[in-house]
Amino acid sequence: MRKHSKIPEIKYPFLLLIPVAFFFALALEPFGFASAGFLCIFLLLYFTKQLSITSNWKQTLAATLLFSSFVTLTSFYWIWNAIRNISGQGIVISSLVFFVYA
Repeated sequence: MRKHSKIPEIKYPFLLLIPVAFFFALALEPFGFASAGFLCIFLLLYFTKQLSITSNWKQTLAATLLFSSFVTLTSFYWIWNAIRNISGQGIVISSLVFFVYA
């Protein structure tokens, strides 16, 4: 079935999460690129299809956590500095709280 499909198979589907997070960041304000939002949705749907074909619940959980972290790092990068300023803690504690938040 795969050899007749026009959709190419990607060897490492987790690498799709990086451009998805980047396009998600470009789709938000102040940029607001609608085409980046469409590309984000298209790549995320393609990633979900690839993940549903070849994964188990561990890979699904890892993909969810990785995507959430990438979105937080690309779109809400200022939150780490806000956590550090509000808590008054050092880099280690602020990074730990930031990754829990992500």
